[in-house]
Order: sequence, then structure tokens, then C-alpha cells
Amino acid sequence: MSAHSATLTIVGASYNTALGSTSLSISPSSSQLSFPSFGEAEKTLTITGLPNYVAKGSLGIDFTLIGNGGGTSLYAGVGTILYLTDASPMGIQNPVWRDVLDDACEWAIGEAGAEDCRLASTAGLHNSYSFYYESAQPIYTVPSPDGWPVQYYRLQHLFEARSTYPYQTNADCSDINNYLMITFNALGISGAPRRHFRSDAGPFQTHLVKGLGHIGLMNFMFNYHQTGGSSLNVYDAAAAHTLDLSGSAYNAAPAGWPEAGYWQTDHPNPPPGGSNFLGLVWRPKGSVLPEGEQVSRVTFPISLVGYVVEN
Repeated sequence: MSAHSATLTIVGASYNTALGSTSLSISPSSSQLSFPSFGEAEKTLTITGLPNYVAKGSLGIDFTLIGNGGGTSLYAGVGTILYLTDASPMGIQNPVWRDVLDDACEWAIGEAGAEDCRLASTAGLHNSYSFYYESAQPIYTVPSPDGWPVQYYRLQHLFEARSTYPYQTNADCSDINNYLMITFNALGISGAPRRHFRSDAGPFQTHLVKGLGHIGLMNFMFNYHQTGGSSLNVYDAAAAHTLDLSGSAYNAAPAGWPEAGYWQTDHPNPPPGGSNFLGLVWRPKGSVLPEGEQVSRVTFPISLVGYVVEN
């Protein structure tokens, strides 16, 4: 084919998500393209009007391309999946994984601002039933050969496990909350794991909580519990609490709770025969006191530095 030119005209554009459709503006709306013989032509277009919040949706552009002086005419549309994040992916998600974006943008859809995204992501992961919480050995979290507290994540293995029925996988608290931190980073917001122990390293019993994927409540016995964190706040998608730190009904995964209070805090109005405490910890192992016992805490930051490469 000999060299020729054509007029590109944008007919319309939209961004379609689970929240609805947004009309977009494309500039320039009309432009000339010059094609070399048997060659291609490129044109940079500017899109305005995209939502200012986290989303995953389809970007559609309808256009015509009509040859000048006759020739071929094309009436068509192009479409692609477009992810909108709160900021540029960072940390362990730079470069970002598309599978992670699928989760992160679904759970925080419609949110803007780092803290609102953290809150929505924690709730989204806990309510997604992507995992079934088992307080045993981690499956996807791998300690560094250089020693604790450096960890790696079997991210490829996780997505393989979730790709087959029942599309849910067993996981412990480090697996669940490390993945939560990975989704934070995919959205461009900070977060890092933390591991909480009794200060004497002994086991402890939790208040009644609902493990991710579980139907009922139970008291877990832990040697430690790993959560996500940012500043001095805790984000724990592994287990939902029935009460918040004021004693009010909550029934959700703790998100944005102060670290010290999340561990254990005095109940302002304990029920007769019930626990004197709120938060994660009820009493140390071996205690039979229904009112619970105060348990001191030590918390260590965890460095989640990369992924395990699997063949």
C-alpha cells in the first residue's frame, strides 16, 4: 500500500466500573494521521474526566478513521481494562502484579485517600472469603534464609491455589495480613506487617472472634498474631471482633485500631460474668478466669521484602 493520510475522529469515550459509567473527554477530538507505505501511524490522545478514586473498569473509545481522498474507512472502538489506584504502586508491588490489582481495586473501589483505602481493603479482604483462616503454620509466608524478621511471599502459588474450586485457600494470620499489605502497596499506600507476642513469649487466648471464612465465633489459642500496620495502627483481616474498643457492637475486622488498644484494653462497662477487657487478648494460656487477665505485649516490625520464585 502506498503512503496515505486519514482523519481520526473520536466519537465518544467512557469508563465503566461496578459503580457505573463515566463519560470521558478525549483531545484532540479530530486529528490527521500520515501512514508511510505499508507502515503505521501513531497519535497521542489526552483523556480527561476519569474518576478520582480507586477503581477497576473498562475504558472504551469509539472512533472513525476515514482515508483522505477516498480509500478505506474504519468505524470501530477500542477497549481495555484500566486500573485506578490511590497513588503509584510502591514497595513490594513496584512493579505491580495485575492479579493483585484485581483484588485491591475491587476491595477499595470508590475510595480516595490512604486511610480510607486501608479501611476498605481490610474489610474487603475479610469479607471476600478468598482465604480460610487456620491458625497453624503459614503456607504462603516464607522466612528469609538470613533469619527472622525478614519474610518472603509465595504470591504465584497463592494465585494458583485460588484459581481452582473452591477458589479459597487455607492460610494463617501471616499469610492473610501479608497479602493485605501487598494490596496496600499495589494501591500506592504504605503498610507493613507486625508480629505481636506476650512479653514472656507464652501462649495466650483470644476473645471470641470470627476467623476469615468461618461462620461462627471461637476463642483461638496463639503463640503470636501477625497483623498489618501503618504508623501505630493495626489492620487485621484475619479475624473479626464482635466489639470495638469502646465496647460497642462492631462485628468486623479491626482496621485503624491503635496498636496498644487492639492487643488488650480495659472494658469501660464489663458485663456481669464477662471479660474485663476488650481487644484481641482475653487471658494467658492456663487461666480459667472468665473476667480475663492482663497480658503484656511486645510487637516486632516485619520486613516483607520479595517473592519466592517457583517453577
